[in-house]
Amino acid sequence: MATILLLALAGASVTLQPAWALGVGALAAVLVVFVGLRRGVGNAVQRRLFMAVDFTHVSTRAVRGAHQGLLDRHPVTFVETQIRAAKAPMN
Repeated sequence: MATILLLALAGASVTLQPAWALGVGALAAVLVVFVGLRRGVGNAVQRRLFMAVDFTHVSTRAVRGAHQGLLDRHPVTFVETQIRAAKAPMN
């Protein structure tokens, strides 16, 4: 979403050639939208596309600390798991 906003802003800046302050303000607004939505949108995409919810066996392979990002408020831990998915019913 932020990429689309950034590309739209770049296109508008090239075609309309706004004042410098207006361009900087628009860029700041895109950055605020990105920071505000990155966790919510990212979590929704991950939950919808990348998380298995129908499985028969889960085991932990490794647990280690990960690099804490600038906006992370708590320590970050990477947990590597092995998941065996349940068989899909045959129709």
